[in-house]
Amino acid sequence: MKKTLICSTAFLILSITILTNWLLAQSGREYRRSSVMRGNLVKTVFGNWGVIGQPAEKGSRGAWIYDNDGYIGDVSPLVGAEINIDDKTFHSVVVCPVSRPTKQHELSPSGKYWGFEPVAGYFNEGQEGIALYSDPASWPALWPDKMDDPEDPGWSGSWNGFFGKTTTASEECYFVMDDNNDEEFNYAQNNKWGVAFKPDSTNSARNGLGLVVKVRGMQWSDFLAQDCIFWLYEITNTSTTDYSKVVFGMLVGTYVGVTSTEDYHEYDDDYSFFDVGKDLTYTADFDDDCSRNPRWVGPVGVVGYAFLESPGNPYDGIDNDGDADENKLFPATGPFFTEDDFVERLINAGDKVVLIDDDYNRTLATVPAHDTTFYTRGDSIFVSPGSTTLAEGNVILHDGKEIVNPNAYDGVDNDLDGLIDENYYLHYHQIRKDQKGNILIDKFNPVRHKDYINGLGLNDLLIDERRDDGIDNDSDWNPEFDDVGADGL
Repeated sequence: MKKTLICSTAFLILSITILTNWLLAQSGREYRRSSVMRGNLVKTVFGNWGVIGQPAEKGSRGAWIYDNDGYIGDVSPLVGAEINIDDKTFHSVVVCPVSRPTKQHELSPSGKYWGFEPVAGYFNEGQEGIALYSDPASWPALWPDKMDDPEDPGWSGSWNGFFGKTTTASEECYFVMDDNNDEEFNYAQNNKWGVAFKPDSTNSARNGLGLVVKVRGMQWSDFLAQDCIFWLYEITNTSTTDYSKVVFGMLVGTYVGVTSTEDYHEYDDDYSFFDVGKDLTYTADFDDDCSRNPRWVGPVGVVGYAFLESPGNPYDGIDNDGDADENKLFPATGPFFTEDDFVERLINAGDKVVLIDDDYNRTLATVPAHDTTFYTRGDSIFVSPGSTTLAEGNVILHDGKEIVNPNAYDGVDNDLDGLIDENYYLHYHQIRKDQKGNILIDKFNPVRHKDYINGLGLNDLLIDERRDDGIDNDSDWNPEFDDVGADGL
């Protein structure tokens, strides 16, 4: 039987710029609202504290075609960061309060929810819903994040859309949440490390990590997109603390056969699979039968979730997204990774090494004829000429198994070549296995990188590009046909 794949996809914009002038708006559980997106064949309830598919009693749960044919139990983002304070290192992961059969959410000793909560001012507080493009009555009188517009402060009476005061989507929602209520590491009594971390040196009342997340859901009714819903997360660090290690992820709880709050146990024959070729995770019903749910209508489809885009790393010197050759006007000159790039290198007197400062600027240095310590961003590396060997991201043996050297994940240029966190399996030789160790993909797919020692690829526009750098990196912009927005690109 032919199955249709219902897709939900996520985009991410991560602002690593510290914004010290962001006003601390009110946020909390009292501002929670929920609505239903139904701009195409996908219908789903969602809450402005970050959860999709809940509250279960308020509407369709990732339904496709028919309102009662749900495929999602819950979907929500998470953001984690590593913090170093008072000689202690800890990891804070901010999640969304979600109802699950097991652990539902993080709670303080007094019962307060820890996690993302909605920010006030981005919906009509006289109504129960979230701001939707299709419902002007759900909009606030003024949009807090548009008050600085000199021509139209607050955008009164206009939609606050991804594309401006209107939208090309059939439906769009918009809300803002922050982590000010996540107080686990802000007060010593709340954590086992006794840490009392405050993210903002200018505002002692600011808690969490100082994160603000703008969230948009967008749907198009066009034939090619009618089975999809797109979610965009714009995460900004508004604190005065610089986090050098940050991770973003999605918790996806699929449930083929759900309708509302009922429990027909339709989930017990679901299976999930990660398509390594398409980077798509999907879930289906094993016997294609959801008849235990008496409200189910028609055949059973497949639900998929894809993480489409995230910010490129503009600092590591590596073409992580493999697009260096897409600029036809300015051909790439950076070399491709080879096997030799992941072999331990003996450091001799007279060799050139690359040092990185705190702003990611690179300088060349020469290894002297005596023992020395090189200081590069995030670490100090002792070198004894003729005896010290350096490697990064190479394959090593650990407990009889081949793994990538853990230094491929530490944010440090461990081999002094100017590249940060090169990874044999990620940037050169892709191997993916299933849970039983069976090989699903085994192919050599090297990407380009900058060669700081020999001066190759240093000006390649599509290595270390940023979406907000104001540069037409792929040289395809045509002012006659393309967007001429604020960045002109």
